[in-house]
Amino acid sequence: MDYTGQHFDNYRLSRLLGHGTFGDVYEATDMRRNERVAIKVMEPLKTQRDVQNFLSEVRTLVRLRHRYIIPIRDFGVEPTSGIPFIVMPYASEGSLRQRHPRGTRLPLATVVQYVKQLAEALQYAHDDRSIHRDVKPENVLLGPGGELLLSDFGITTPSSSLFIDLNQPAPQSVAGSPVYMAPEQCRGKPEKASDRYALAIIVYEWLCGKPPFTGDNPLNIWDQHINDPVPSLHDKLPTISPEVEQVVMTALAKNPKQRFASVLEFAQAFERACNAKPHPIQLGTTLYTYTRHYGPISSVAWSPDGSRIASGSRDRTVQVWDASDGRNAIIYTGHNASIGCMAWSPDGSRIASGSSDQTVQVWDASDGSLVFTFRGHFRYSVNHIAWSPDSSRIASVAGDGAMHVWDAADGRNAFTCAGYDHSTAQALGPVAWPPDGKRIASGRGDGTVTVWDASDGSLVFTSRRHSNKQDYVHTIAWSPNGVNVIT
Repeated sequence: MDYTGQHFDNYRLSRLLGHGTFGDVYEATDMRRNERVAIKVMEPLKTQRDVQNFLSEVRTLVRLRHRYIIPIRDFGVEPTSGIPFIVMPYASEGSLRQRHPRGTRLPLATVVQYVKQLAEALQYAHDDRSIHRDVKPENVLLGPGGELLLSDFGITTPSSSLFIDLNQPAPQSVAGSPVYMAPEQCRGKPEKASDRYALAIIVYEWLCGKPPFTGDNPLNIWDQHINDPVPSLHDKLPTISPEVEQVVMTALAKNPKQRFASVLEFAQAFERACNAKPHPIQLGTTLYTYTRHYGPISSVAWSPDGSRIASGSRDRTVQVWDASDGRNAIIYTGHNASIGCMAWSPDGSRIASGSSDQTVQVWDASDGSLVFTFRGHFRYSVNHIAWSPDSSRIASVAGDGAMHVWDAADGRNAFTCAGYDHSTAQALGPVAWPPDGKRIASGRGDGTVTVWDASDGSLVFTSRRHSNKQDYVHTIAWSPNGVNVIT
């Protein structure tokens, strides 16, 4: 049922925030204090014994006061409907799943920081003889300072009452989120080690973008957790170190007795492995080969953060893929002719690609959605593209010898610099912005380099250092301090 608009005790439910494994979470207003809270509403309790068990369990959870655990502020059972509810602070920053959607891969340093916080929270709960049973990114909220807050402890139970026997059928109902459930939990026998297993599943997912076991229904996923070996992390992420993979695989052992003795031990081992000196790769070693283009490659560029590579081809596509293993490709197909050039925006959010179709197309680097198309070049292929350092403008050059400088937000033309000499057929070549973005340098087919004012396109000077007029300027770059031009 949707309880939006209803009152639970002194709380008015205003909107549904999400569905959980053990209840639905609503945004609500505390009518006494006139402030926002979050309320988890669960299935109605049928007997007085169920009510007493719920109240006893939640009183145990109220003791959990830790900087990385979201506290329980209030709880109760509606007397007429028997619906139990738990009141928590409202986390306006959302959850880790919202910050990092499915398929996202995180840097090792980020994973280490997340694991340290979650391990500290879980260790505190385990020391208090409680286990969580539903550790997953959706149940990790973000605090006002960016800290992690482990939530949904409403399903924990005193761990002293639990036991494990992998050869016996489940003594209690199976509860949890199938993707993150340990083998013993799939059999209905959760224990502290089950939380460690769930955290390791999350780490696996953060490292390679996908959890080890997925499926169409819970039974299929449970069967994989119980019977199937964990897929190799190295196969999915060839650059991962053997030390890191070994730690994760140990934490994902089928038998809980073969995992780390505590969640803190797992976190510390993971951090040591991530900080270990990497094994040197022999010079000239081929890490992998990307083979999804079916035409000659015309241009290749790394993303500013070094995590992805974009490649343009005569097959009319630009393909963006993970630099570590070539996976998770985004294929942009907006051009109707071969790709001549492309470039990442300095902030890494967009890519501009030029083509023989005489257009420059700017599109989102995360999903390939088109932002806009620049059509200022007529009758000639676009050969060179360069973004301004602040990602606000783009300079593009085509075979007509004209350099267009235009607004990267909407394609409005700022100005045009003509550089083609019809008498000698010497066209403008590559272009480059200095770090301060105040000028633009462009090469030409007669060996000269021209520097323009980036505010209005006025000529600053022309260098004729390359004496041979047949020496086409193929590359051009500014020195880091923006004083010199290298050609």
